[in-house]
Formats: sequence, structure tokens, C-alpha cells
Amino acid sequence: MNLSYDLATVTNPVDDVPPLGLSVCQQVYLELAMLAMMVVPWITLSITTSALLCLLTYMMLIILVVYFYIFFMAQGKRVLEFYMAG
Repeated sequence: MNLSYDLATVTNPVDDVPPLGLSVCQQVYLELAMLAMMVVPWITLSITTSALLCLLTYMMLIILVVYFYIFFMAQGKRVLEFYMAG
């Protein structure tokens, strides 16, 4: 056992190369990245779903408003024509 190597490892742990060939800091970043890859898609998916639902609701509302506008305009025209004729 080389004592000087052990002392160097203890005093400067960054020089001690882990099996992946990454420093401790890089390993922490890797773990965080892996965690983010597991968590982020769910968040993104939920945001996308809620946004789509909002969009769908707004589209339905717009369609309803347009429909009622056209319907009432047609009715209004008919009523107007009725009064003009009568």
C-alpha cells in the first residue's frame, strides 16, 4: 500500500477518479440530470395537457359565441324583415 497516494487521495479527493471517470461534482450533476429527466417530462406533460384543455375550452367558447352571434343576427334580420313587411 502506497501511503503517499492514500494521503494525496485524502487531501485532494478530486484527483481520485471514480469508476465513471467523473469527479464527485460531475457525479452529483449527473444524478441531478437523471432525476430531472425523470421529473421534467411529467411536469411538461401536465402543463401541456392543461394548456390544451384551456385551448379547447376557449375554442368551444369562441365557437358558441360565433354560433349564437350568427343565429341571433339571422333572427334579428328575420324580425326586421317581418316588421318592414308588416
